[in-house]
Amino acid sequence: MNQFTERYKTLTTTALLKIIDTPDDYQPIAVNAAKEELAARHLTAEELAAANAVIDAELQEKQLKIEKRNVFENKVKDISASVIDAVHPIQRTPPTANRIINILSIVFGVLFLIEFFNQFDFIKFMLTDRAAKWNFQMIFYLLSIFFTPVAAYLFWRRRRLGWVLFCAFFTFSALSAVILLCMLLKHRHTDPTIDNLFPAPSPVTQLWNIFFFGGCLWLILKNEIRDIYDIDKKTIYVSGGLGVVVTVIIITSNIG
Repeated sequence: MNQFTERYKTLTTTALLKIIDTPDDYQPIAVNAAKEELAARHLTAEELAAANAVIDAELQEKQLKIEKRNVFENKVKDISASVIDAVHPIQRTPPTANRIINILSIVFGVLFLIEFFNQFDFIKFMLTDRAAKWNFQMIFYLLSIFFTPVAAYLFWRRRRLGWVLFCAFFTFSALSAVILLCMLLKHRHTDPTIDNLFPAPSPVTQLWNIFFFGGCLWLILKNEIRDIYDIDKKTIYVSGGLGVVVTVIIITSNIG
């Protein structure tokens, strides 16, 4: 009798067979104890077959999980390789229309994740706390956060609506930045004390927004991009006009 003899009396037949089948994973005295306990139970052939069937089923399930994990890992690797290829700054040939589409989709998908995690506590407060106060600006802000991934996904899937949403969004963002920049330059404080108490958005930030969103708008207006989404001039005017209307509504409500 050894230290494992009494302990193994409480194990199932399946557990004992696992120990015997994998002797390299256990001490020799543990394997001997499992064999002795199994022999002492005087199991029939049917009982042993049932226990082995359980082990085989567990092995098959484990193997299936490994195969699924490998398939998932391969998909992740393929996607990662595609992403890296799409955004890699060094390209031997000029960026194709499909590469531009992939880059824009990835960039705005990442921007959504960053904004979502930065504003997670605030979003949770607005959606769950009764003290949260809702108004038009708040609703628009929350919708704008989730607007980006929807537009990016549809744009990535080469859906016409994705192009329309991006066009309206880029127009709104670039035009809003232009208006805010003009307001900042017109009403810029000369008193540093006032600037410290009531800091205004940086003009540099607005300039960056103008160039960034204006550049994105220029990209999706390229003929090779519009051809993929079957965009005509009427759709351009309607999409851009929608962005202008939203800008006017937001700016007017803020001023009011």
